[in-house]
Amino acid sequence: MKFKTLLVALLITSYSFSQVWSTGEVTLTGAFTVQFDVDQTNNLVTLRMTGPQDRYLAVAPGVSLGSSMGDSGDDVIVYNSNGLQDRHMTGSNSKPSLDSSSDWTLVSSDDLPNDPNERRVIATRVINSGDSNDFIFPTNQTALPILWALGSSLSFNKHQNKGGVVAQLTLSNEKVALNNFKLIPNPTSDIFVIEFNNPIETAKLNVFDVMGKLVYEDQINSKSKVISTNLWPSGFYIVKVEASTYSHIKRLVKN
Repeated sequence: MKFKTLLVALLITSYSFSQVWSTGEVTLTGAFTVQFDVDQTNNLVTLRMTGPQDRYLAVAPGVSLGSSMGDSGDDVIVYNSNGLQDRHMTGSNSKPSLDSSSDWTLVSSDDLPNDPNERRVIATRVINSGDSNDFIFPTNQTALPILWALGSSLSFNKHQNKGGVVAQLTLSNEKVALNNFKLIPNPTSDIFVIEFNNPIETAKLNVFDVMGKLVYEDQINSKSKVISTNLWPSGFYIVKVEASTYSHIKRLVKN
């Protein structure tokens, strides 16, 4: 009975998800990438930038390349030697000015585990901050122009490279990726592999036994992960994967 109760509870939470519009990871130049996720349900925008750890990174959402340095008041987000900064264009070729207050919250700034020369910056903000110098993110499928600049160093001075792209905001494929994960083999004896058909950046993995006890937890940031079950008693287990906006479960049998 407890197993059935746990299964029902997990099923209910597994199918609750937010309406998220995402650009996906957009390559700007070389290893410099950006991604905007607009979570309409939770009124939250998540910015992810990756780029050289020894150079400043700057993106201006909603600003096209034809705008040169942008119009006065256009929004700019910069990561430099002073950390994450909320800035705006001045309508000239001068350095974008600091906003009177920053509406972005820096979540993390870390070297990538597979490349210490690259940095990933993650930050969040509400969709509409109410600041006239902040871009209001759309909550529908639409084109999103992005002006970008890459510095020659971490100091926020003249850029070394700049350009523009037009990203597409579409519904996030996170739900599809989590729905389609596989447990191989199932039933299992010693190990099993959790495998995603679609790419996913980071997912939280929890495994529960029939009594609802958490027996395993980890983070997954690749398309597959091998998990040992040698120390687990035979029986049924619930495998739950959860990303920022969605979760899904599958049943695992241990012989």
